[in-house]
Amino acid sequence: MPQLARLETFHNEYVCFVRATAEDGPFSWGQTSTYTADITAWVFQRQVVPWALGADIADIPGLVHLIERLEHKDPGSYRGRALAGLDTALWDMAGRRAGKPVTMCTMHLLVATPNAGKYLELSIEGDDYYPWQRDLFVGQPFTVTDGHVTMTDTPGWGVEISPAWLDRATYTDAALESFRPSAYGALYHKGGKP
Repeated sequence: MPQLARLETFHNEYVCFVRATAEDGPFSWGQTSTYTADITAWVFQRQVVPWALGADIADIPGLVHLIERLEHKDPGSYRGRALAGLDTALWDMAGRRAGKPVTMCTMHLLVATPNAGKYLELSIEGDDYYPWQRDLFVGQPFTVTDGHVTMTDTPGWGVEISPAWLDRATYTDAALESFRPSAYGALYHKGGKP
């Protein structure tokens, strides 16, 4: 399988999207946990990117476990929040490559699980409580009608991030051919130089 060649983050204070690109060209989207996403994006670039760039995209659980093990000195919620961005991006890529839907709000998982239960938490408060949710995606990746969720069967997440939102976001790029780790990274990450 191809290797991860580029990891980009687009974030504001509330939301951080990750764009992962494989060495053979296909890209995918992931999302870190919401809120304080600016801090999470920094943790992603510092503790996830150095281990993930150049990794094989096929073994998603193995790569996530490897990063958890190698970053064991910083176990906390921010590392987990940052890893969600990598995990969801790689599952989106796997779904796109296989032509099958997959991590959006776990909706596809619930649909595929016979005894998943009947409840899924979605915010209904709207702009007065969650104004940062407005215009994140192109179109409507899912709809709620009479208490039921309808979603797309488009491969991967089945969503595209709004170009206008991306243009307003803070952007960071890490590419395999030009990546330079921090001083910490140079000491502990594979083959890095300060």
